[in-house]
Amino acid sequence: TDYYRTTSANLRMAEQSLGDEERPMDVVDGEVGKCPTNSGAAKTSHAVSASTASADFVATDDSTNHDASASTASAIPDISTHPIPRQNPQRPSISGMVLARAFWNDCGKPMIATKYPEYQGRIAAGLVGHGSECLGFDDVYSQDHDFGPRFCLWLTDEDYAAIGARLQADYEALDRAFTVDGQGDPRFRGHGKAISAADRTDAGNAGIDGNGTTSASMPPEAFADTDRTPATPRAQGENRRDGVFRINDFFERLTNYPEAPAQTDYAAWLTLPEATLATATNGRVFADPLGMFSKTRQGFTFMPEDVRVSLISRRLGMMAQAGQYNLPRMLERGDGAAAMLSITQFVDATASLVFLINEPVSVGYLPYYKWRFAALRKLSRRMATRLADVAEQLETILRLSSAACFGGEGFGEGGKGAGPAIDTITTTIEHICAEVVTELLHEGLTESHETFLEWQRPYVEKHIVATDACLRSL
Repeated sequence: TDYYRTTSANLRMAEQSLGDEERPMDVVDGEVGKCPTNSGAAKTSHAVSASTASADFVATDDSTNHDASASTASAIPDISTHPIPRQNPQRPSISGMVLARAFWNDCGKPMIATKYPEYQGRIAAGLVGHGSECLGFDDVYSQDHDFGPRFCLWLTDEDYAAIGARLQADYEALDRAFTVDGQGDPRFRGHGKAISAADRTDAGNAGIDGNGTTSASMPPEAFADTDRTPATPRAQGENRRDGVFRINDFFERLTNYPEAPAQTDYAAWLTLPEATLATATNGRVFADPLGMFSKTRQGFTFMPEDVRVSLISRRLGMMAQAGQYNLPRMLERGDGAAAMLSITQFVDATASLVFLINEPVSVGYLPYYKWRFAALRKLSRRMATRLADVAEQLETILRLSSAACFGGEGFGEGGKGAGPAIDTITTTIEHICAEVVTELLHEGLTESHETFLEWQRPYVEKHIVATDACLRSL
């Protein structure tokens, strides 16, 4: 991923921080590099420049229908010495997407109506890109960093040239202090309720219990220090995740493409990792009167069929190589580290295959490793999901992998050693591979019942129509 890519902006911030204080960097009251006087109530700056983006695997929004730059270790708050939530023990529990929609409805939309009335029918708004809330997987543990009211505003090139800088300044100036009522609805200081019951479907996180009240009746202290948690360097500067963007710039920062490659540009599609595509197509769009943002975003959901089939073939090859061939050989050699890596390769390839078989245009793309199993479990719970039981089998393999790879002869219950774990893993792998072949037969992608998956590849690749060499195995 691009997580470890260090931009010049991040480097400058890190160097400034280290020059000012020999302490982890925080952004406080709009100034970069100063350490907070009270580590329990740090606020982040609202100033920055453009975004990068990892997603609910299903691309859903209201208008149509899915990693970030790095930092130095010293620039990220030390999570080992802070309780959860780390910056404010009173921080209310709420989904980031629900909070984003409420922030847009309560604060963003009225601001645009007041200050930019002639652009109300031209500005798209929503939350897409990097961040667990864009995937729908955020929870209380997500709120110790890069959390707070935020949304994106997407403009055409012409509109950005006219109002982009001014709109960004007005966005940064919005009051972000909020609290949560007894129904789990956010309230922003000076604003009433602007979130409907339907809006709560934006995420599964329920709000905290309590008595429902309006923001107008709440004392000022109810809103104190509930705007944002400290921003990590990978979410600041050139890599900011919210605010005002040109539509094409937004997608180029996420994918290196201002819009999806042409359907016949197979080589370009093959350079786009699934996690990158997940990041570009996740989240929700709250408003898109012109439809331009949604059209651009939707272009990334339509992976060409020949690319999908080519990737299925590649995943079959890795499953065979890592799980069916190399894993048993590494275990026989007693090379536990190599065996563990073989298991990891098999699991990654299989997880990707499940999403590809279920078709990304319908279920979205497999996100990056941190949320891979969360997305896989969610997909497995859906009606009519193909290979729905594979996720649980993969978790069984991972659970037993340590015993199998490093158990030794006297390890385990009754001193049975690694043998039982090895037997279960190899049996489970073969069971998964047999299930995959059954699904390939059902989908008409093969005529063979051979369960060694490498031998399935020629049958699958017969269904690739284009003649481009990059689509086929050597």
